[in-house]
Formats: sequence, structure tokens, C-alpha cells
Amino acid sequence: MSKLLHSASLLSTVTMLIGAFLMSFALNAQQLNRYTALKIQQATVLQQQEKLDQAIKILAEYEPSSKYDQAFVGRVLGVFLWRDNKPKQAIVALENAISLHALTTESQWVTQRMLADILFSEQLYKRSIGHYQRLTDSSLELKNKDKNNKQQQNRNEIFLRIATANYQLQRWTKTLSALKQYRPNDSSDQRQVWKLTVVAQLQLSHWQSAERTLAMLIKAEPNEPNWWRQQVAVQFQLKKPDEALVTYSLAKQQGVVFRVGDYKTLSQLYAQQKMPERAARVSEEMMRVFPETKSEQQLVYLATYWQQAKEWEEAENVWSQAMSVNGKYAWTLAKLQLQQGHYQRALTTLAVAKKYVDSQQFSLVKIRALYKLNQYEEALVVAKRLNAQHPSTSAKAWIIYLKNKQRVLKNRVLKS
Repeated sequence: MSKLLHSASLLSTVTMLIGAFLMSFALNAQQLNRYTALKIQQATVLQQQEKLDQAIKILAEYEPSSKYDQAFVGRVLGVFLWRDNKPKQAIVALENAISLHALTTESQWVTQRMLADILFSEQLYKRSIGHYQRLTDSSLELKNKDKNNKQQQNRNEIFLRIATANYQLQRWTKTLSALKQYRPNDSSDQRQVWKLTVVAQLQLSHWQSAERTLAMLIKAEPNEPNWWRQQVAVQFQLKKPDEALVTYSLAKQQGVVFRVGDYKTLSQLYAQQKMPERAARVSEEMMRVFPETKSEQQLVYLATYWQQAKEWEEAENVWSQAMSVNGKYAWTLAKLQLQQGHYQRALTTLAVAKKYVDSQQFSLVKIRALYKLNQYEEALVVAKRLNAQHPSTSAKAWIIYLKNKQRVLKNRVLKS
């Protein structure tokens, strides 16, 4: 609940209390000591003349003898102190009035409600809960039907206050318990309840319940990005990647503006669901919308997605961009180019990759590229050098094969 709503509710309670005081003063004047009644009348006139300091002084210095008079004076003093922006002093006065248990049932209830609201507004949540709880436990029934209906409405509001106070204290189970007893008055009220509920459910790891609550919030507030994001997070927790993808898709259709984190999560989801092309397109969109995300790591992810999707030209293009950022990706690019039959490109890329890869592996790949380009003499030179430095079956096999290839070609020339 916002601070504005808290203040409005508190003002409403105080107004009700002042009204109740004026009525009770008129109705119960005979119960008060004559001198007490005179003091309250003087203070009330001063209060109406906006002379609160003088009104407070009269009541604070007066010490009535009977408990009823003490409670009545304390109650009025608490109202005046609150109106004079002295909440701490108002709390003391109201607590004293309530502790005497001398007021009528209705007056006692209304006074305790004001005390609870002031404690709440001062962020003294634990103390306010105690008073709110006593208010819900009391069995006040008023003869006047309209008043009784109002009382039931007040109790309903109190359950929301108890829930909100527990929420502020991070008592999540008690928050949910109080919210179950609250009956929202309208759709705005209902949304507020769902918002408090879902936070408590998330904190308690009640994923299935949170998923249902978030679904209602999304329906009520479809343009609120946080509900969509939290729903995806919950569906991750529930191991429902398919449903998380649907949620993201619906959010996109709704026109929810994606943040960088949303794009990254969505692309990872597509990749996990073996849809690399979609993962790649989401990553591309992210880099277009947020150019600052075009980092080395994101380029590697994008190139990998395209490669997994067997979109070779796109993969080669992005690996080239990654290589321009960090030369170590030249080796991956060279192997892809060789696989796709782009042998001259592979040979050029290998010149960059040489210092980032094992010399034996490098030489074997270069031999293959040269062979594919029909550069047998150059390939044989590399093979002999490799065998001299790192004797191996592979190197010897290439030497034999390339020598035979040269012999065959030489014989063809001689025959022609």
C-alpha cells in the first residue's frame, strides 16, 4: 500500500474518532465529572479555533480521578496530539486510554483502531499487528444496522493492514494467512491483494501458486513487464521451458518492451529447446536494439546458434566478426570454411589462427586446404616439415599420398 493510501486511511479513522468523540461527549456528558466535561469543552473550542497547543496543554495538565474520565481525556488528547503532528506523544496518550478499559465498547474499538493506524504509519509494524489482531478478535456488534455494516467493513480493512504489516516485516506465511481473510472491494483492491500475494509466494518458493497468481496479474495488467518476467522465472523453476517460451511469445505480441535480460533469456530458451535458428534471430534483434550488447561473448553465442541451425553463411559471417574482436576464433572459422569448401578463405583465415592453435593440428588442416586447392607441392612441403617436427602416422600418410598424387600428375603430363 502506498504512503498516500496509509495517510488517507488514517485520516479517515481520525475523522471517525473525532466524530465519535463529539457525539459521545454530547451523549455521555452525564457520565463525566462536571469539571472534566468543562475541561474537554474548553479544549474542544480551542481545537476548533486551531489553537491546538493550548487545547493540548489544558488536557495534558488535567488529572481526573475516575478511570472513565482518565480514558476519555486520554482519548481526546491523543486525537489532538496526532492532529498537531506529534504521533509519538499521541501513541502514549491512546495507549494509556485503552489500557484503562473504561471506555464504552464502541469507543474502545475506534480508539484502538486509531492507535493501530498511527503505529502502522510510523512503521512500528509489529506493535500495530497486535492491536489490529485484537480488533479482529473483538465481538463488537452495534445495534444500528448501518454502523454495524461499517464495522464489518472496518474489520475487512484491518485484515489487509495485518497482511501489509506482516509483508513489511517479511513474515510471508502470516501475510498470506491475513490476505485469505480479506475480501477486496473492487478490481483495484483485488490487484493490490494479488501483488502482495505473489511476492509472499515467491519468497516461500510456492511456485505453482505464484504461477496462478501471476497469470491473474498478467490478465489484469497485461502491459506490466514485471509480471511477464516473473512468470517466466517461475516457469523455469517449475521446469516448464515450453510454457516459458509461450509466455515470452505472448508478451511480445502484447507489445511488452524487452530488456537485454529478456532477449538473452529468450534466446537461451530457444537454444535449450533445440530451436537454434530462433535463438539466433532473437540474439540478432537484441544486438540491433541494444548495439552495446554486441560483445565478443554474444557474437560467439550468435555464431554458435547459426552453426547449430546449419545456416553456414550466417555462421561464417558472425565468426568473422568474432575473429575481428579476438583472433582466437580464427581457428573455428577456418574449420567451418574448410567444411563448406571455401578453401581459399580457409587458407587466409589459417594465417591468423596459427598462433592460437597447436602446430600439429594447424599443419594438418593447412595441408588439407592446400590439397583441396590442388597446391600439392606446397602441401607436401608442409607435410614434410610437420613429420620432421612431430613424426606421426597422419603426416607420413599425407607425404605418401601427395607424392603419389604428384607422380600421377607427372605421368599424365608425359603421356600428353
